[in-house]
Order: sequence, then C-alpha cells, then structure tokens
Amino acid sequence: MKIAVVIPAYNEALRIGSVLKDIPPVLDGHDVIKVVVDDGSKDQTSKIAKSIEGVLVFRHRTNLGKGAAAKTGCDAAIKLKVDAIVLMDGDGQHCPSEIIKIARPVIGSKKPLLVVGKRSKSKEMPLTMRFGNATLSKLTKVFFKINVEDTQSGFRCFHTSIYPHIRWNSADYGMETEMLILASHNKIAHKEVKIKTIYHDSYKGTTAVDGLRVLITLLKWRLLWSREYKRLESYSA
Repeated sequence: MKIAVVIPAYNEALRIGSVLKDIPPVLDGHDVIKVVVDDGSKDQTSKIAKSIEGVLVFRHRTNLGKGAAAKTGCDAAIKLKVDAIVLMDGDGQHCPSEIIKIARPVIGSKKPLLVVGKRSKSKEMPLTMRFGNATLSKLTKVFFKINVEDTQSGFRCFHTSIYPHIRWNSADYGMETEMLILASHNKIAHKEVKIKTIYHDSYKGTTAVDGLRVLITLLKWRLLWSREYKRLESYSA
C-alpha cells in the first residue's frame, strides 16, 4: 500500500521544512509519498519544500484557496496510484507523528472510510475558533444529520477509492464541510480520531470571515438538498 500525505501551503516558509522532515517515509510498512501544493506563496515555501529529498512540489501561480490547493494535491496523488491520502496543514498545527493515528484506521479497514482528526477543545485553541467550530459542527448535524464533533478539522485520511465521491468544489475552507456532506450523501462511513493540535503565535487558521464563508456554503448545500428532496418526492408521487 502507498500513502500520500498532501499538504496545501500558503506562505509557510517558516515551518514547512520541519513539518516535511518529521513525516516518516514509511508507516506500518507502507511507503509514504509527500506532496506539497504551494498556493501562490510570496515567500520561499516552494524552494524549501523542493530542497527536501523525496518531496513532490506543485505550485499555483496565484493564491486560489486551501480547497483548491488540496484538490490539486489529491488529484496528483491519484495519478501516482496511491491507496490512501492524508490531508494535513503545513503550518505545524498538526503533528506529523500523529499521521499514523489518522491513517491506521483507513489502512486496517476493509471498507472505504473517511477519518477526521478531532482536536481537543482546550484553552490553547483561540476562543473565536472554539466558538466558530462548535457552531458550524452543530449546524452541520442539524442540516445534514452528520454527527462529527470537529467538522472543520483539516487533518484527515481516506481511501482513494472514495475520492471521486467526495471531491469538493469549494476553493476555500468550505472544503472540509463539503467533503463530509458528500461522504454522507454517498453513504461513506466516517470515524473521528483524537489528535493533538499546536497553536503557534502566528497561527493562520480560519478567521471569522472564513467561518462566515463556511456558513454560507452550509446554507447553499442545505438549499440544494431541499430542492433535490422535493424533486424526488414529485417523481415518487
């Protein structure tokens, strides 16, 4: 089995090197391929990533958004014929040593599975983020009956066989929520795994504006779902 670790990165020159160096080349006997997508960074993100042996680097000429960068990386991983994909951030928020916790359930599952890393709601997490994540997770449960405590977590792993069914359109942070909605719609099983999270002083996570965009995405999807239900009901009447 081959596992790709896909890292969308934007202006992460400060930490991308240490993140990549700490990702093990083998997990439970399975080869690991490291894929970085530089989303139009203005710093040396690409140069540093390319300097590390065995790392595949792709670069967007302009900043398209996390969702777009993650999709570019996953599309590339599929072409490399890997069996599983791990998505993680390049700012050091996610511990590379915990990749195995995210990947092991997928590796050991006979059925297609999506694993989501669940961050602890500690005081280290910025208050606005705690509030925003809790609100969006509750709305996702209410709107779509998806029971995931940390819908905004970007640390994930899934079998490549399900990628065509969860391949998102969102170019921004809405990708995490859209992925879950698509997985639920296609009856793909999911599992949450507790993870550690490091919040640096210069942490660049979802802002209030990003949260608002995710909320808009949720409302759009809910509207589309409602229309689809009505269409199906009219056919069955």
